Amino acid sequence: MLRRLRTTLVAWYASTLVACILLFGICGIFVLHLVLMREIDATLVSTAGLLQTSVDELPREAPVSQRLQTIADETREVARGYRLAAFRLAGADGLMVTGGRFRLGPLPAGFSDSTVNGKPYRTYTRIGRDGSIAVAMSRHFDRELMHKSWLALAILSPLMLGMSIGGGLWLAARASAPIDAAFERLKRFTADVSHELRTPLAIVQAEVDVGLAKEEPAIQDLVRRLTRIGKANERMVQLVSDLFLWVRQDSGRLIMRRESLPVAELLEEVAAGLALVHPSIRFRVDAPEGLSCLGDPVHLRQALLNLADNAAHHSRCGGEVVLSARAESSRATLAVEDHGAGISPDILQHLFDRFSRSGDRPGLGLGLAISRAIVDAHESTLEFATEPEVGTRFWFKIERDPVAASVHENATNPDLS
Repeated sequence: MLRRLRTTLVAWYASTLVACILLFGICGIFVLHLVLMREIDATLVSTAGLLQTSVDELPREAPVSQRLQTIADETREVARGYRLAAFRLAGADGLMVTGGRFRLGPLPAGFSDSTVNGKPYRTYTRIGRDGSIAVAMSRHFDRELMHKSWLALAILSPLMLGMSIGGGLWLAARASAPIDAAFERLKRFTADVSHELRTPLAIVQAEVDVGLAKEEPAIQDLVRRLTRIGKANERMVQLVSDLFLWVRQDSGRLIMRRESLPVAELLEEVAAGLALVHPSIRFRVDAPEGLSCLGDPVHLRQALLNLADNAAHHSRCGGEVVLSARAESSRATLAVEDHGAGISPDILQHLFDRFSRSGDRPGLGLGLAISRAIVDAHESTLEFATEPEVGTRFWFKIERDPVAASVHENATNPDLS
């Protein structure tokens, strides 16, 4: 599908570009033709005017033939200076003087085109009361330049087509690279969702089938099976919850409540919940008593759970994950730190991308992306620092509850009250 789309884009791009270049080239050649014609016409009119001025400056009492003969040499000099191919000075009495490469015959007034010995010429005839003046210029240079222009356009068109196709393929490859990556992530996401849902659904189905196969199952057996079904259901609920949160964040409908939250209790709750999931990891909470923040309890708990769960997965067996909090003037810094292998440089650039996972860790790769979305919605920034074989620390700042802070300060310092 993407290959077909890329080919279509390249075909449209190449055809449009070549059509525009051809149109521009054809218009340019016609403009060049008009410019050359105007230049030739202007030269002919100027030369005829100059010759007419020379004739008018001669004494009127002299015969026309004498005046024509007098300026004949001057006319030939003018013809050479203006690159005239031929000229014809005719008096009212029928006498005339001609010169140039060929003999000009009688022509109508104004501009006209003619061909002599297979060569094109442009002629201008000016008629006055004492006769007429006709001048001609060769259009060989004009025709040759036009021919070369058309030839150049014909030669360059295939070259431009090839370059446009090559450039189009290159641009299409670069432009479609994010689309290819998005499709790959979507395919992996679909496979991951199917896998994540298939496992708990298979557990539920298996437990139900085995339970129904027994005529009178024992109570302990039923409790054990219902417990496994409940855990599988919790896994599916968490998966659906992550997907729902992702969709809400994408649609701009992720709204956070502002409630006063005891930070130490929040961190203790997160640590206690994860200690059951990761029995080989020690979770430690380091937070001052009385510190409260303003935020959404459900979403903040989920963000911290994601960060701590991620830290536990990257910790060595028997390692420690620290959930800490520090009070500042008007904000509190909440942090999750592990002492594992650190984050691989290969995934640093895509660390917060959706469906980004490291190694063979199970899951959809939405944890860090969801945590950052929740922190962003609390008008803060999720930051991190990592060092190979030392560990990783994630932290963000959140607004403190000023009322709770004041009560705690008065309780710890009775003299201030």
